[in-house]
Amino acid sequence: MRLEKHWGERAFRMARDLLSDTGYDVADNWALEAPRWRARVLGPDQARRDFLRGVRGGWARRYWDGEGVLLPPEPGEEPEARMWRQHGR
Repeated sequence: MRLEKHWGERAFRMARDLLSDTGYDVADNWALEAPRWRARVLGPDQARRDFLRGVRGGWARRYWDGEGVLLPPEPGEEPEARMWRQHGR
């Protein structure tokens, strides 16, 4: 029960932070997809504010080009290749 409470609270904080404009560092604390999700869901004005926050924080180059356009996501690893790599450890 304690573990469920912990993860429930963590999920709540993550959702709140993804939807808020203050009190978080989206690049360092959350999933790599967060800036793309926020741009898609919260719109271009929020995406621009996130870009400017990234410039000030020094992490914008991970997600945006010099003009503030989101970079395409890196291709993911194929599930079968991941399975073999994990079993090979």
